[in-house]
Amino acid sequence: MTCSLAKALRLVVCGDVMAMRVLFSVLLSPLVAKLRAGSVVVMWIMASSAASAQELRLGMSAPLTGPRAAAAAELRTGVEAALRQVNAAGGVGGRSLVLDVRDDGGVAQRTVANTRAFGADTRVAALIGYVGAETTVAALPEVEAARLPLIGVLSGAESLREENSRYVFHVRAGHAQEAAAIVTQLDHMGIEKIGVLHQNDNLGRDGLVGARAELSRLAIGPTVVAQIDELGKDADRAAREMGSNPAGAVIVIANDRATGAFVRAMKASGQNPRYLAVSDADGESLVKSLGPLARGFGVSQVVPLPTSATRPVVREYQAAMFAIGQRTLTHHSLEGYLYGRVAIEALRRSGRDMNRGRVQQALEQLDVDFGGFRVRFSGKSRQGSMFTEMTVVGHDGRLTR
Repeated sequence: MTCSLAKALRLVVCGDVMAMRVLFSVLLSPLVAKLRAGSVVVMWIMASSAASAQELRLGMSAPLTGPRAAAAAELRTGVEAALRQVNAAGGVGGRSLVLDVRDDGGVAQRTVANTRAFGADTRVAALIGYVGAETTVAALPEVEAARLPLIGVLSGAESLREENSRYVFHVRAGHAQEAAAIVTQLDHMGIEKIGVLHQNDNLGRDGLVGARAELSRLAIGPTVVAQIDELGKDADRAAREMGSNPAGAVIVIANDRATGAFVRAMKASGQNPRYLAVSDADGESLVKSLGPLARGFGVSQVVPLPTSATRPVVREYQAAMFAIGQRTLTHHSLEGYLYGRVAIEALRRSGRDMNRGRVQQALEQLDVDFGGFRVRFSGKSRQGSMFTEMTVVGHDGRLTR
């Protein structure tokens, strides 16, 4: 016991009021300190809860590393541009939108793990912007278990659409629609000797089925069919196979890396057909990798031309990109922006007492023209857009209609 406390006790015995106050102050000060500390913790918890209540989260699992990292990065930028645009205008019902992005490296197991984590996080209202059919199909059991709506997948694979998951909402046309656009273009060009190069995975197999079906509509078949791996390692062999029965045009159903390797191999072997590729070939990437070899290359697209300001939605996209310091406009980032706009509209229609079920219901009833790009779902249809258009790489290296 300290001297001051002992003195206070003696004075208390003598009835000194001031001494009693000193004694109580000494004895109660630790308790008061604890109560104050506790109140600070409670206030911090309340503030954190209030902040969380002011946020709406969207979960995105994407290959930020690996062969499709560039496409995923552009898609992510587009989504973020849309969210920042609405946040600058006050958010949705006064709540800001936050994009929670997790890298899956294009690996199915990591995509599954990321989706499971999103499902367990009650702050996540919906998923958005997954990349690739195989990784997305692998994650579907987690999507369905958590009843999480998934808005937009960067894939036109029919195999993904055939899964018929009620929780997956497609904002881009499928490979069947792209194949139809390509074959229609070839018909207009009057080319009948047509070869097909397809990637040796779901992307290529789905596209090949669609291409054969559309060619049969014109009562013709492919003169030769060759396949290639996603990294383009067997491009020389594919070029030799294509040369066994030279075609006037080749339909390319492959990603940008495989497509670039194939075109270089064809050039080296002296073959110079016309090329028309599905959107997975990524026209902007082809221009970068092929340079002058990309001139005249045709690419089907599932969103409007991002550099053209003729459509209101594209002008809004451009403004959103410029607002975050992004001057490079690409089809993938516009696609991500459209995913974001669909998510924003669904969240708005879900009301203040929002939950995943209400977001799901809002999406099922969504029918919106965003200004030159219409998205329409229903209780039975998850194919929100059928938009396709053909673009070509001009002499200046730019994509034009």
